[in-house]
Order: sequence, then C-alpha cells, then structure tokens
Amino acid sequence: RGNGPVKFEKAPTDAQEKNAMSIRSRRFVAAGLALLVMIGGACGRKTAPLVPDSPRPEAVKSVRAETRDTLAFLSWPIPTLNVEGKTMAPADIQRFRIYRAEFGHDRKKARYKPYAEIDTTNPSPATIHDGLIFWSDRHLQYGQVYGYRIRAVSARGGMSAWSDEVRVAPLLS
Repeated sequence: RGNGPVKFEKAPTDAQEKNAMSIRSRRFVAAGLALLVMIGGACGRKTAPLVPDSPRPEAVKSVRAETRDTLAFLSWPIPTLNVEGKTMAPADIQRFRIYRAEFGHDRKKARYKPYAEIDTTNPSPATIHDGLIFWSDRHLQYGQVYGYRIRAVSARGGMSAWSDEVRVAPLLS
C-alpha cells in the first residue's frame, strides 16, 4: 500500500496483436490438420468386408454300421467341407465325438449321450485309413438296439451338426 506511482501495463500494439492472432490461428490450423489426417488417413479404400472361413465342419455323412456278436463296427469319411461349402483339410478336423443311445422295447425316442471321443492326432482305438475313420463299440448286449450319432470338431473349436442316426442290434447267430 504505497503512495507511489501506479504502474499500468502498456496496451499491445497492432503488430503484437497480429502476432498473437497469427500464433493462435496457426495452432488452430495445425490441430485441424492433425485431426483431418487421423480421420481421413485411417479410412483407406472401402471394399466389401472379408468374412473369415467358418471353423465349423459340415455334418459327418455316410456313417455305416455293422454288428458281429456283441461288437458294432462304425465307419465314416472325414468331412472335407465347412458349413459354407468351402474346402477344409483333414488336418483341420481335431476330433470326433460319438454319441450313443439305447432304445428299449417300447421304441420311445432315446436320449443320445456322449459315449466316445476320437482325437485325430492319436485315434487309438480307432483307425484312420484313406480319409475314413474306423471305430468299434465292444460293449453291446444281445437284443438291445443301439443308436449312434457323430459330430466333428475342428481345430478352431467349431462343432459340426449331428450326423444321421445309425442303429444296430446285436443278435444271437
């Protein structure tokens, strides 16, 4: 609180005002250009989106079944197409899941339950020969009707639809 002279800041000159406006406008233009580059540069050429091939194999087809005594012998080809009809290599199929149902004398619809799984890299007790899987079920009882359905599982985890059902009934010979 002195009684000395009061100092006032000088008003900016026209040149100083123009310089400050020029700096602000350059910053605004630079920010606008940076935004334009980020948005416009990322757009690229527009094309139809690429849909990845489906990892789901087509349903197992042509399942065959025979019985001898209390054994059921099943065989089927390894699927070569996915659900979109595009080619799949046999190595793309990782495993097969076999489901079994037991049908009573009343012939009601039975529930299929997971029964066996075949890993294509180590298929034992099944065998793979010329693109066909051969597997046998050794736990059948005479007079009982058994149904089988199979699903393929791809290496990417996609599971096929159910195969057609095949039924066997071991009979005393």
